Formats: sequence, structure tokens, C-alpha cells
Amino acid sequence: MKRLILITAFIFLCITLLKSWHYTSLYGGVDLRMRIVGARLTEAGKSPYFHKWSPADGERLLFPSPRYERRVNGNVVTPAFSYLLIPYSRLGYSTIRYSWTIFQYLVLVSCFVLLMRGVRDKSKMLVPASVCFFGLVTSDIWLYNIERGQVYVIYAFVFCILFRVYQKGSERMKFFAGMLCGLMIFLRPFFAVVAVPFFVNREKKWMTGWLAGLVLGVLVFVLPDVAIWKEYFAAMQVYAAELMRTDTALENFATPVFPSSIEGMDNVAEYRGFKAGGMNVVSAYLYSLGVRMRPVHGILLYMAIVAGLCFFYLRNLGRQTVAAHPVLFAFLLYILAEICMVAPRGGYNLIQWILPVCLLSYVNAGKNWMQAALILGLLLLHDFPFQIKFGHDAGEAMLVLVLVYTLFSNYFPATGGLSTPAERKLSTAAPDNSPIE
Repeated sequence: MKRLILITAFIFLCITLLKSWHYTSLYGGVDLRMRIVGARLTEAGKSPYFHKWSPADGERLLFPSPRYERRVNGNVVTPAFSYLLIPYSRLGYSTIRYSWTIFQYLVLVSCFVLLMRGVRDKSKMLVPASVCFFGLVTSDIWLYNIERGQVYVIYAFVFCILFRVYQKGSERMKFFAGMLCGLMIFLRPFFAVVAVPFFVNREKKWMTGWLAGLVLGVLVFVLPDVAIWKEYFAAMQVYAAELMRTDTALENFATPVFPSSIEGMDNVAEYRGFKAGGMNVVSAYLYSLGVRMRPVHGILLYMAIVAGLCFFYLRNLGRQTVAAHPVLFAFLLYILAEICMVAPRGGYNLIQWILPVCLLSYVNAGKNWMQAALILGLLLLHDFPFQIKFGHDAGEAMLVLVLVYTLFSNYFPATGGLSTPAERKLSTAAPDNSPIE
């Protein structure tokens, strides 16, 4: 059985690699192009969010958007992300396009390496890793990330780092994990909610690191140019207004004639449509019912959900938890933030489920119905065995429900499974037989 799984995984991996290279060659990676142009605009002292290209700018600053009636130019990453991309953006775009695909695969492999390194009996991670691999990687979910040149696998990698560091139990490493999460807020503001479980658990080293990361981020990313952050938040308000259908397009605009070849490439504006997707944002569901949700309503809804989850988290799990508890709870709050906020959400976001899917399959190995629910959710995301209305929504909703049930059902054993070394040393009720180092 093990050999069959490995052979099948190898075949599927080869197919996925070939498709990835095909999409990288055929399409221009429109999301990657926008981020690169945003970094170049930042370095040039132009607005990375509102600047509209003209022939005088040159082709290196050209993002061939057909929607010049918008007040924004399509860039959604934070100024901190643009700062980090500036050295990379100085390369030619053809080099960037291919190297980014390689980089995405290196990050993806690193996710699985982090998950496997702490496992004593590798065979017990074969099924969970296979569920994750076949459910998320050898699919349009991953190929969507490759074709668009997306960044979400980086966020998945951060959660893998957070789990591995927290699971190791080192106080010094907890400090650096907290600092990493503090800095990640400046790259993706949703990471602010990741701190909640660690504050609830009174992880002092982690909290200290998180606060240090915040201070460092302000000093490095914000204070040098406060004005660009004001532009960023102004642009986010425009995107929210577009989502609510309340934004007014520009009345006087002119779409310039774009050159047929941009930086030696004739496919920069080309992209492929994918059916991959998960849950939509709450505001989109309400809008389909004729209800218009404002950003403040999304924030209030989310705060209410967080308060309720924290209440049950403390009541059911207590403050002494195993390594998987706070990390998976952090991911739950993170993904719910994506769903509750009035902001666009793409199908490529689903790749962020790498860590939760793998761990949920692992800890629920003894519950067949939970494994079935997890796999059914993944199958619905792939329209298998056939496409149904709201199938993708139901698929990710099932993943969320499995995550919630696992967190609040006391299913994690107190001294086994995913506990930290310190917690296993404290246990005298049973010998240390945890499969996790």
C-alpha cells in the first residue's frame, strides 16, 4: 500500500510539474506582474496603488490592465511587501516569471519538510501527507497559484514554521516565532489575529517576540514613509467599495495603447481561467440576498465570533494546551478573518490549508467519520464526482467545521500526538510514546 501511494504521488507530481512549467511559459503571471510593477513604482517614488501607466513611464512600469476606469491600478499588497520585492523587481520580468515558479515550489517543499521533520515514525504521516498532497497540491488550487504567480504558499509556510517552532518547545524559538508573526502583520494585516491564542495562553516569550516584531516593523516599514501606508489603506477602501458595488468609476479616463511586447514577452497580459475556489466572503453572500454589508459590520461580526470562540477555547481546552491547539486556533481565526472582512478573496487562498489539512488528518486518524468529512470537503473543492452549486463553498465550510470540531472536542491527547517536549516531560501518567519529536 505504501509503495502504491508513493508511486501514484510521484506520477501526479510529475504531471503537476509539467503543467506548472506549461502555465509559466504560456501565461504572464498577471498577479506577479502587478506586484513587481508596484515594487518598481515604489522605488520610482510613484504611487503603487493609484498610478496609471502612460507611454512616458516605459515598459518596466507597465501593467496592461484593461480597466482604466477604476480609481486603483490593481495592486493589493502592502508597502512592506513592495519594499521587500524592490531588489527582485530590478531583474528582467522573464527571469522573474520563471524564478518565481521555482521559488514557489521550494517554499512548498519546505512546508512538507517542516511537517515531516518532527515525526518519529514517518509511516504514520504518510496518509495525512497524502491527503494534503492530493487534495491541495496536485490540483487546480496549486496550479492557480503557479499561473498567477501568487504568494499564498508563503503564508502557508509561515504557519508551518510557527507550528514546528512552537512544537519544539524552545523558549528562545518561541520569541523568534512571535517576532516573525509580528512582522508578518506588515506583509499581510490578517496575521494580526494570529496573536490571539498565544495571548490567551499567556505565552510570555511569544508575546514579547510579537511586540518586538511590531516595533521593528513600525521602525523599518512604516516610519520611513507614512504617506504610502495612507495610500494603501485608501486603496483598500476603494476595493471594499467595489465589492459592495458602491464605488464610482472614473468618468474621464483614457486607456493607452499597450505595446504588443513588454520586456521581451508577448504574454504578460495573458491568463487562464480556473474553477478553483472555496468560501466567498460574507458580504458577497449577503449581497446576493439584497443586503449590503459595510466594512464596519464585517469587523463587528468578526469580533463577536472571536469572542465566542475564545470563550469556548478557554472553557474546553484550558490554558495548558498541546502544540497544535494554539497554532490551529490561530489559523481558524486567520481564515475566518478572510471570510468576514469586506475584501476580495480568491480561490488560490486555499493553498494556505496545507498545515491544517495535514494535522487534521493526522490527529483524526482514529475517527473514520472525521477523515471522511475531511476528504469529502477536499473532493467538493475539486467538483468530484460532479460539479454542484455552491460545492466549493460547502467544501471549504466542511474543512472549517472539521477544524472547529477537532479544536473544541478535546480530541487531542494531553501527552501524545502533537505535544511539546516540555509537556511530555511533565506527564507521569503514561510513558512518552508520542510520534512527534
